[in-house]
Amino acid sequence: MRAAHGRGLTLIEIIVILGLVGVLAMLIILMSARAKVEARRKSCESNLTQIGKAMSMYADVPANGRFPTSSENKDDPFAADPLGSWELLYNKYVADPRVFSCPGNPVPASNLSTWRTALVVKSTFGYDPGHSPSDALTALAADLKGTGANSDNHGINAGQNVLLSNSVVEFRKSPVNPLAKGQDSDIYSLNPEIPRNADSFIRQ
Repeated sequence: MRAAHGRGLTLIEIIVILGLVGVLAMLIILMSARAKVEARRKSCESNLTQIGKAMSMYADVPANGRFPTSSENKDDPFAADPLGSWELLYNKYVADPRVFSCPGNPVPASNLSTWRTALVVKSTFGYDPGHSPSDALTALAADLKGTGANSDNHGINAGQNVLLSNSVVEFRKSPVNPLAKGQDSDIYSLNPEIPRNADSFIRQ
């Protein structure tokens, strides 16, 4: 007596199974890519938080009294070289130059080995020098502006991590400054109608 054999899979069933496997594989790839982007954004946030703490320590020194501001323009500290001002943090307050680089758009390692050369500071962040800790909730630094209204460090026009004067970092998908309600202002452009400590003008 012959043993009964189970029915094999039909061609349509095989195609359906392969389709489901393909969809699952695609979902896993997309989730993995999204997780990597999120991890880089969090690492960028951590770098800006470290910079914020370093700037606060710098400002706590009585001889300084304000966040790092290069001295080439003593009459107008707000006109100081933005990233040149950050050189005042390097080595004494920030030991690793990679802190000044966003992992979503990193500065090439060859440029980080000599962090500042010939008046060119290597960073993928912008900074607004001239402020002091008393400038409440001022946006001091952020991911560099990209091709649109936001930064491209975390995807094309995706948004930017923004360092506030209290060392808190916020991710903003819109560049609009919440302290300037009703005004067309963002962290990359100066609006003379907004008080200096609220203009959030990030230069790069």
